[in-house]
Amino acid sequence: MKLVDSKNKTIPGPEIITRVIHNMSEEELDGISPDVALIGMAKELTMEDVEPKQFGNTVFIGHYTDDKSGVYMRALNMDTAKNFVDNGEQYIKYLLDQGVDKMYSEFNGPQLLHVFKLFSKRPGTKDMIFNYFKIDEDTNGVEVIIDPSKASKPIQPLSSGVEDLQNEPL
Repeated sequence: MKLVDSKNKTIPGPEIITRVIHNMSEEELDGISPDVALIGMAKELTMEDVEPKQFGNTVFIGHYTDDKSGVYMRALNMDTAKNFVDNGEQYIKYLLDQGVDKMYSEFNGPQLLHVFKLFSKRPGTKDMIFNYFKIDEDTNGVEVIIDPSKASKPIQPLSSGVEDLQNEPL
C-alpha cells in the first residue's frame, strides 16, 4: 500500500478506510472479501458507542466504554511512520480533552508495539502509563492510562491468555 504524507496531501477518511481494507490480506479479513469488510465497517461506524476521528492520513476508530472513561481503539493508517506517531499523539490528546482516561488496543504483529513504545518516550506522554501485553502468538495489546489521576480500573483485554510485555526491548 502506498503511504501518503499528510504534510503534503490529506486523504478523506472514507478513502483511507477503503484503501486500507482493500490492502488487507485474506487472513486479516478472516476470509471475507474486502467489499463485505467495507459493509461491516460502514455498519460499525454507525454504532452508538463508536466514534471515528481522523488526524492526518490516519483514521482512529474508538469504541467507548459504557461510562465513556475508556476507549477500545484501532487505527487505519495511510500516513508516513513519523506522521502516524504524531497522529496518534493528537488522538490521545483529543481523548484526554473528551474526558477519557484510558485507551486499549489490540493488533497483529510487533510493528505497532514498537510504535507505542516510541510514542511513550515523547515529552507529551511523560505522565501517561503504557502497559504492553502479548495476547497470543500473533497478537499484542497496549493499555494507555492517559490520565492516571482519574483512571479507576484497567480496561480488560479483548482476548484471554495475556502475557505482560512491559519490559520487552524496543
